[in-house]
Amino acid sequence: MLRKHNEFANHLGNVCVVVSDKKIPIAKQDGKFDYWKADVLSASDYYPFGMLMPGRNFKSDGYRFGFNGYEMDNEMRGKTGADYDFDGYGLDVLLGRRKTLDPKFKDYPYLSPYAVFKNNPLYFIDKNGEFTIGVHKKITEQALINAGLPVTKVDEDDVYGSKTNSVIHGVQRADILGFARDLHFDRRSTFEEINKTWSKLGEKIANTDYSFNNGGLGVALHTVQDFYSHSNYVELYIDYFKSKGGDISKLKPGDIPIYDEKTKDSDFGKHLAGLDKQIGLKTGEFNFFRWIVGMDKKHAEKQGKIHHDVLAKDSPDKGKGSEKVEGSESTYHDFAREVATQHSTEILKEKATPPKK
Repeated sequence: MLRKHNEFANHLGNVCVVVSDKKIPIAKQDGKFDYWKADVLSASDYYPFGMLMPGRNFKSDGYRFGFNGYEMDNEMRGKTGADYDFDGYGLDVLLGRRKTLDPKFKDYPYLSPYAVFKNNPLYFIDKNGEFTIGVHKKITEQALINAGLPVTKVDEDDVYGSKTNSVIHGVQRADILGFARDLHFDRRSTFEEINKTWSKLGEKIANTDYSFNNGGLGVALHTVQDFYSHSNYVELYIDYFKSKGGDISKLKPGDIPIYDEKTKDSDFGKHLAGLDKQIGLKTGEFNFFRWIVGMDKKHAEKQGKIHHDVLAKDSPDKGKGSEKVEGSESTYHDFAREVATQHSTEILKEKATPPKK
């Protein structure tokens, strides 16, 4: 007992509550236990750049990790939570500035080399004190290039450059909201549920005015991209390709078709629906609040469902994404990334193609 500390963090990685493995019994006058309370070791609320909120923290000095999940450096000024190690780069949360130069500052000439979170801590997180995270950024940038759209803003008159940057920011904004299943295409256990989600997503994209809401289009693109990573769509197509006598060694990542109406109505669509006695199309189970305490995967297994981590192909270095497809030199991540790029390209061509000069 009392050997384990469990962190409850939000989507930015901020450690908000720490509890022990001790349960505190609560009993009425009859002496029987009615329920149990958690043993809260510390609790913290933060201002945007990490300063502890007065009156909204409890024993915050009793646990050394806090804002963004980093270790506090309380010896610097003798003030709890005012300074962070930030992987050796140092962070002053009272000023909202790092203490040494950002090693990646040349990549952001429009920002101070001492800036953190691109001056927007509600929007970005900082990985290892070095650079902001955008898991889908490369996919979106490549799709923009494929669609003939500029990726960076060149000057004040580059209207489309400004808009494409907003698309990228929209994709990143969706990525930090890890608890929103509708943004990440999670927890769809049947072909019918997935079709309904695609219909709603298609309506959202169709009704998004790129002239005014390019960030909103980016959020929608994120959901499109996550479908290919968080579902078994890629695996089912590879199985279907094999069943038709296809040579896997000749199947390239760009050969997998995007999910659309034609796909649903084809022989492959029957395969997706499980009509040929295959498993059928689905996305993994994911519950943010169970996930942060390490119980989500076990819960999904007890329910007989496939967990998000089993299907996720986001990373080329771990999990399903790192596995090579049998008979191919490409990984599942390679296939998922390429079809996500193709689908994003098609949407951008339709919604955001610049006018001909």
